[in-house]
Amino acid sequence: MRRDLMFTFQGALTVLGKHDRSGLDRLDTLLGGAIMASGLAVGGAALALVDPKNEAIKLLGRLLDRIDQKIVGTTGHTRHELIIAAHTILAVSSFFDALRYELGEDYPPLELTAGEMEDLTIPKPKGLGLQHLSLVEQLIDGQVESPSAVLGFKENSERNVRPYLAHLSRRTIRFLEGLAAWQSARQRLGDLDRRLAGQALGRYQDGYLRLAAEVPEFYMWATVGEHAATRFEVRGLRDDLRAIAMNHSQALSAVSGLLRIINTNDPPPATGQIFKLARSTKKVLERPLFTSDHSLSYAPLRFPRVVDGFVTPRFRLAVYTEGAQPAVEGWWARHPVRTDLDAFLSAQLASPTSTERPMLVLGHPGSGKSLLTEVLAARLPPNAYTTLRVPLRDVSSDAPIHLQIEEAVGRIIHERVEWSSLSRGAPGTTPVVLLDGFDELIQATGASRSDYLLQLADFQRRQIEWDQPVAILVTTRTLVSDRAEIPPGSLLVKLEDFDEDQIDIWLNAWNAANASTPEYRSLDRSTLARHADLARQPLLLTMLALYVADPDALDLSDKCLSQAQLYQRLLDVFVRREVRKLSSGKFSSHNEDLASRRRNLAITAFAMFNRGQLHVTGQQLEADFVALLDSDAEAFRPTAYHRAESLVGQFFFVHTSTADEHERTRRRRTYEFLHATFGEYLIAEHLLILMSEVSSDHARSLQALLSKDALAKRGPILEFARDLFSTTTQTGRENALGQLASLIRESRKPSQLGIRHESYIPARRDLLGQLAALMANLIVLRVALDPAPVPLLSLTPSGEEALPWWRSTVRLWHAGLDVEGWQSTVRFISITPEHQLIRRGAFSPVASNYRQPGGINVDPYIAEAELVVEPELESWLRTGKLATDTGRRRP
Repeated sequence: MRRDLMFTFQGALTVLGKHDRSGLDRLDTLLGGAIMASGLAVGGAALALVDPKNEAIKLLGRLLDRIDQKIVGTTGHTRHELIIAAHTILAVSSFFDALRYELGEDYPPLELTAGEMEDLTIPKPKGLGLQHLSLVEQLIDGQVESPSAVLGFKENSERNVRPYLAHLSRRTIRFLEGLAAWQSARQRLGDLDRRLAGQALGRYQDGYLRLAAEVPEFYMWATVGEHAATRFEVRGLRDDLRAIAMNHSQALSAVSGLLRIINTNDPPPATGQIFKLARSTKKVLERPLFTSDHSLSYAPLRFPRVVDGFVTPRFRLAVYTEGAQPAVEGWWARHPVRTDLDAFLSAQLASPTSTERPMLVLGHPGSGKSLLTEVLAARLPPNAYTTLRVPLRDVSSDAPIHLQIEEAVGRIIHERVEWSSLSRGAPGTTPVVLLDGFDELIQATGASRSDYLLQLADFQRRQIEWDQPVAILVTTRTLVSDRAEIPPGSLLVKLEDFDEDQIDIWLNAWNAANASTPEYRSLDRSTLARHADLARQPLLLTMLALYVADPDALDLSDKCLSQAQLYQRLLDVFVRREVRKLSSGKFSSHNEDLASRRRNLAITAFAMFNRGQLHVTGQQLEADFVALLDSDAEAFRPTAYHRAESLVGQFFFVHTSTADEHERTRRRRTYEFLHATFGEYLIAEHLLILMSEVSSDHARSLQALLSKDALAKRGPILEFARDLFSTTTQTGRENALGQLASLIRESRKPSQLGIRHESYIPARRDLLGQLAALMANLIVLRVALDPAPVPLLSLTPSGEEALPWWRSTVRLWHAGLDVEGWQSTVRFISITPEHQLIRRGAFSPVASNYRQPGGINVDPYIAEAELVVEPELESWLRTGKLATDTGRRRP
């Protein structure tokens, strides 16, 4: 049944008629054939609902009273239809019960004149809106939205049911006012309109709570996401559901418990493809939490089982509407964090809305999106759901949706399957398709599948038309969601980082799994306290746990351990472990292999940074390796088809997204660090290596890497560089500062233009843009690393006047950098009255009386005027900004 019919009175009665035909026929007779006439009703329909004998309402009540018995034992689409029908009939019967109560039992029989009959029977033109429909048309065709996992009982009562009842009240009274018998009762009834709507809503809410005691879905929609007062109203109605929903859930265990109470029928016969698929999905709960071939293996450590180690995540919930920004963290901050993911997923999958649009699950790399789909697939009861998990990386990226499903399922059960047989394979169940890795699909294919989610919604619409509805859940990385066309009304679920209690749960599972491991050091949250930002992310928490378990690792709780030292040690441990596993034997020493692999990771980090993105494709990375590694590239060339995968894809902290993984010649991959800070650290470390050892090769590499984008955009890079610089040898520090100063003095000379790696083109920048980026980065690094003020004269090329040269350099930044790069750069550097460069906000011991105005949030135009030492211009700009700000503050 179409959605626009499902929520109407006519649709509700039609659904009930499938299960109680005699009752439907009797009611249709009382309503003058209104049901069978599909809305072209005779006048008796409305009259029958308010007639003194009250037969139609009594019969309607009996149909509603028996509906809970009809719902028991049903599943899937049939159950959805019955539940929506029950809700609609509840709303309608509540209204007419209230009307009879307000009119009184002694109200005289109503008779219709010919004109009144015409008003009831003649349909109004379509498209005029609800207020223009005849009373019977409105009764038959008006939609009553039901609660859901998103719009709970009380909120739906106010947003949808109250307006429906109020409008029905006004329309009914308008009809009654046209009856001759109404005139004599008008004075006695008084303000009927106001009382009638309130009376009807109260009866609806009472009836809803009675249904909630019998029908689990009504109970869940009255508790999930609702306020404490609403939950109090339903307390005690369903202790079985409440006990499951309120208790702590491990690995989505409550999903299974809740949905099994809802769906009590026997499972389908244990044969065929559906059975094989269900048996396969259940096995995930008993496997180790990680089975990857990455550098996670560290004998004799053991990973906990998924059922023990998967911590049900917290989440935020939103509905996609125009203006939504699901890729922006600030937008998500407006939505509260929730801890009832089990109950929400159960309530949503028990609702017909789950089959109307895809639900999007968002999260950062390593947040557990993929494992969530595997665990959910294992938890959904097979007597109610046919679960089909599709890793999008493993199927043809450009194939239609039903073929992608067939391909994925066929790989799991080793049989050729067809969507038509899968969707009908277990009668009475709802197919649930879990599409994992939409971000991998769109990153690897570009914009060609940006409408994929719209295609999914259209796929669901067609399935509803064929009475074979299907629920769809799609996972994607948060930052990629802005590259997709999202159907309006789609649910957005963003997975949150661990809180302290969740970290403890995970650590308890980790410690329990390794309790019998020889010489294992138990891990608790206090050890990780100084690195909470990493410990809150599941995969990075695993990385920290593995690091601590390494006997060669230093103590994470050391108060002297800086952020840079932490990342240095983490990378040391995991790169060393990977080298031991994969060393090619092409290097003369183990240390040389370690250094080369760290260099490859740094080039990967620069590949992302210099393109202004947090990921890089395999083709882009291949081009950068060829441009920057020169002859060494051949030494790295593996026998496999893809060099980038061999060089960086094997590392645990590098996330690889793949499309068309099964087709060797079409395989497309993108790479991303599990945490952006890994890339920022690697950039800083590589720069220090190049700067600390003076050579022409290093100089060329610095010019190539630093001439593409402004480092000041990414503050952590500069902080890491400062931290690493402070621990470098005295000779290394002198070399770094000297080489930077030399490059600053030489890089603008015509003879130096073009000596950089001309084939290194991560982003299209003209010569002006490259020179602006290079000069900005060299000067920013020189100022960032040196704790002392940097005399402007020490950077000025010989034969040049310091101030004019400096002014032209600053204005070069404005001309050649993008807006963010220019603003970040001029806000990072300041100049003292003695023409010394310092970090903005830093104290100058030489000019102790110098107070830097504005700080790091200074207006960039004012900062630029200050840098070029034009006090009059700076004064004008400050005065203008003050006047503008004052004007804005006025009411």
